[in-house]
Amino acid sequence: MTQDAPRDPPLPQAAEAPAPRRRRWLLRLLPVVGIALLAAAILATGLHESIGIEGLMDRRDQLRGFVAERPLLTALGYAGVYVLFVSLSLPGAWWLSVMGGFLFGWLAGGALAVVSATTGAVLIFLAARTSVGEAIVKRAGPRLTRFLKAFRRDAFSYLLILRLLPVIPFWVNNLAPALVGARLSNFAAATFLGIIPVTFAFAFAGEGLDRMMSEERLDQAACQAAGHASCGPSLAISDLLTPQLMAAVAIISVLSLLPILFRRRLGLAGVRPPDDEE
Repeated sequence: MTQDAPRDPPLPQAAEAPAPRRRRWLLRLLPVVGIALLAAAILATGLHESIGIEGLMDRRDQLRGFVAERPLLTALGYAGVYVLFVSLSLPGAWWLSVMGGFLFGWLAGGALAVVSATTGAVLIFLAARTSVGEAIVKRAGPRLTRFLKAFRRDAFSYLLILRLLPVIPFWVNNLAPALVGARLSNFAAATFLGIIPVTFAFAFAGEGLDRMMSEERLDQAACQAAGHASCGPSLAISDLLTPQLMAAVAIISVLSLLPILFRRRLGLAGVRPPDDEE
């Protein structure tokens, strides 16, 4: 009876771990990389610049015709463009709120803009959280872990304050919460409620844009009749966002913050708000 030759010991399984780990990282990064590439392509071709006041003036009658003939299809197309702009973090998404008011009136246009902006924000939030947000949270050190716990305790309040007082760019407010592990429900609700004042203000300004564009066309015609060489559009966004309108938005935002600040003050004083009691 012969003995079997000794077999080589099996290779340690850990040696195969780096490759699957790298593949998982690449798969996680795909959404963000895809969004970045698509945004770069749009910026490089200048397609985003067609969504502006000059483009709106050039296509004014055509867009009005679309709304009159196919209101539902036009609304869906508008919402799709808005979601695309926000999810790709393209500049000028706020201008689409103005266009919403111009095309559909301040109420319907503002509502469409709020829903579309929230949808786009949720998409980029999910992409960022899936790609890098979860990994950052898992690898957080003690100091970052304490910060994350404090943030999550009042995440909705913090997020709502940032939305109501838009001192930070919209796209930053979409990405940062994903990187610190904010819950999707808090993010979506705070975004939806927080952007209502400024979005409806832009839509309200857009509803009055038609009259201003008519006056602009008359001014251009008079300029050309006088033989002037340069008769380009002089209408600017500052003509729409009057100090009175922006003051009203600021007042509404501050009033909306009062319940949050009151709740925070009660919490710091060790008093539980009535709705938190069992």
